[in-house]
Amino acid sequence: MESPRDALLAESVEPESYGHAFGFHRMMDTLGAIIGPSIAFILLPLIEFRSVFLVALLPGILAVVVFAFFTKEKTSWKKADQNRKLLADVRGLPVSFKRFLLAVGIFGMGNFANTFLVLKSAEALAPSLGVIVASSISALLYVLLNVGAAVFA
Repeated sequence: MESPRDALLAESVEPESYGHAFGFHRMMDTLGAIIGPSIAFILLPLIEFRSVFLVALLPGILAVVVFAFFTKEKTSWKKADQNRKLLADVRGLPVSFKRFLLAVGIFGMGNFANTFLVLKSAEALAPSLGVIVASSISALLYVLLNVGAAVFA
């Protein structure tokens, strides 16, 4: 569900600043994907398993509060935009772009969240290391995955 977020981000800056705004957003997203699992890696052996999820809930609640109280949606909808039809818009696209969308759709169906890799690693490590240590190591593996993605992006 990235489109509403992207629209909100695009509306909040001038067109010449799109690159900076989207780049900053991507940087902070990647930083959060590294810091969050790093904190989980540290906390899992130290506190109760369920408490880690409660700690993780706090930034989520803070994000919802910030979004609810500190963002303003611009109401610049035109009446003509409300009468548009999806199929008519798709029919108007160039054939080469339709082929591209088909390819992206096919590969997208095979895509899965990297968190499934974390789950699988925790399941594989749990019998020999225990659930807590396996979960902690899996969080570290997820951190390494995100660091690799940031380095090679």
